[in-house]
Amino acid sequence: NSVFARKSSHLYYVHSLDLLCCLSKCVASRFEETVICSVERLRVENFVLVCNCYSHTSHDLPFSCHFLSEMHSLKYFQLRLCSLHPSWRSQRNYSLQTLYLSEVTVSSGAVECVLSTCSMLHTLRIVNCKCPSKLRIRGIDLELKTLDVSACEDLEEIDFFAGNLVRFDFFNNRETVNIVFNHVPKLECILLKLGSNLEGSIIERRVLGKIEEDLPYLKSLIIVIIEGDSLEV
Repeated sequence: NSVFARKSSHLYYVHSLDLLCCLSKCVASRFEETVICSVERLRVENFVLVCNCYSHTSHDLPFSCHFLSEMHSLKYFQLRLCSLHPSWRSQRNYSLQTLYLSEVTVSSGAVECVLSTCSMLHTLRIVNCKCPSKLRIRGIDLELKTLDVSACEDLEEIDFFAGNLVRFDFFNNRETVNIVFNHVPKLECILLKLGSNLEGSIIERRVLGKIEEDLPYLKSLIIVIIEGDSLEV
């Protein structure tokens, strides 16, 4: 849909590439390898891939974390309307800085695989996705600084072990998610967007937890009520 190329050091780079496609499951694996080769050859830096079909729901079209590890030129990647699965044959990716998952079915272990594969990832957004019940934000020497988890189905708990995380944004309007801050020593800012149908006692126990002990350097805690006038906590 959109391509912008520039020349640097006598080599051509594609700055931005938006690709809207309609696929069947039988060609998904072949398409994945084709995209990897094309992105690498064109040295794409910002890539948006949307798997959208009007005739059927395409969330089941599978992509693996290997898909990320092979595109070494990427700095920004947005993936929409498909499913993401872990791959233990993934190589290290030292270029990807921002990953945005939107309307993606996230398999168990996929986020952990992404965090271990993309060692320079600074920003992770998971929006309107179907997630496993427990989301583990952890990894060896994790560089992640900003995390946004919004309106995700089936999510019951977020477990943190992220030594460089600075900002955490969270939105949930239906069910209360247990947030466990195991190790986030640099976390400074938390933004919670919640629905008025959630009970204040549950939020205090499961969301806020032991903030005084777990988050010694917290500077900003903002709670926004999406619907209604007030929430007693």
